[in-house]
Amino acid sequence: MPLDDLVFDIQEQGPSNDLSLQFEAVRQFTDSEKQTVSELLEGMILKDEARSWDSARAEAAAATAKKPAASAKCGLLATGHGSV
Repeated sequence: MPLDDLVFDIQEQGPSNDLSLQFEAVRQFTDSEKQTVSELLEGMILKDEARSWDSARAEAAAATAKKPAASAKCGLLATGHGSV
């Protein structure tokens, strides 16, 4: 029995119903057309991954930008040059 069958519900492994019908139609395509569909899907997946990565990078940069400002304020207060 494949590991995926043990870990995932059978319905979790396949595409949603609407995509399932489209993939069924793709089965009728020529090899060249199937290759095109595959490349389109790969491009969309990469685009989504890049968007997710960029969003996570931006969030990390924003969090990092907040930390030095807080540290600088604490440093001013510690030296007696800042006010509360």
